[in-house]
Amino acid sequence: MKKITYIFIGIIGIFANFLHAQDLVKVNSLIDSVKRHQLKYNNLSIKADVNTKISDEDMKLDVNIKIARDSMIWISVSPGLNIEAVRILLTPDSIKYMNKLENTYFVGIYKDLKDLFNIQSDYTTLQALLSRSFFFTANCSFEEFLVNSLNCDSANSMQWEFEKMRDKYLQKFSFDQKTYLLRNSLVKDVLYSRSIEVQYTAKKGNEDEVFPDFMKIVTTNGNKGNEILVEIKKYNVDKKQSYSFRIPEKYSKIEFKK
Repeated sequence: MKKITYIFIGIIGIFANFLHAQDLVKVNSLIDSVKRHQLKYNNLSIKADVNTKISDEDMKLDVNIKIARDSMIWISVSPGLNIEAVRILLTPDSIKYMNKLENTYFVGIYKDLKDLFNIQSDYTTLQALLSRSFFFTANCSFEEFLVNSLNCDSANSMQWEFEKMRDKYLQKFSFDQKTYLLRNSLVKDVLYSRSIEVQYTAKKGNEDEVFPDFMKIVTTNGNKGNEILVEIKKYNVDKKQSYSFRIPEKYSKIEFKK
């Protein structure tokens, strides 16, 4: 199950940062419309079946996710038979991870991921991707972005493209013109040839539902690509939930080589 450790480091490792804006009135109006139509929650719980294809190896997982908005993200991963393999707790400034099958753990900060794996991580971005929300990164304001394009395609989709010139970061969004729901979100680190893209789709007849039935997460690193298919089985909004995370004393700390 060591692959799970690196899979979720990769998922957490979603990059962001961008630059200057044009036509602020028009774009601000569109952003306001998108935010009005997206999911409203303080607490969100998600149960999902997840299929991963990492380095051509397939894995099926049961995943439970709990989000306390802007506070914490709790993730439990099971390979089946109700046996929990991994538990993760993310806050805006910390990362906690337990592998229950190997009795190991990791506790650190997002800078550790950057130092160890050259991954620029962002709690705000991960929370937004999991909840189908429009986002800019926590360290940037809207005025730091440049709107390269604002296009409409034949499938009633609105395409936005944002770019941070200096660091060669690219961010793209695709929205439904009628519902203003997010269809696609892409963040690309051009300099290091890395990207993460999330596509949100619905079952036939559910197109107007605020939360998707499926998420497809595609990550690339150079010429290597990984794919994570998420089928949402159930989600609840603003129900009371716990975020328990206790590391047993017998667990060994994971030491990554720098």
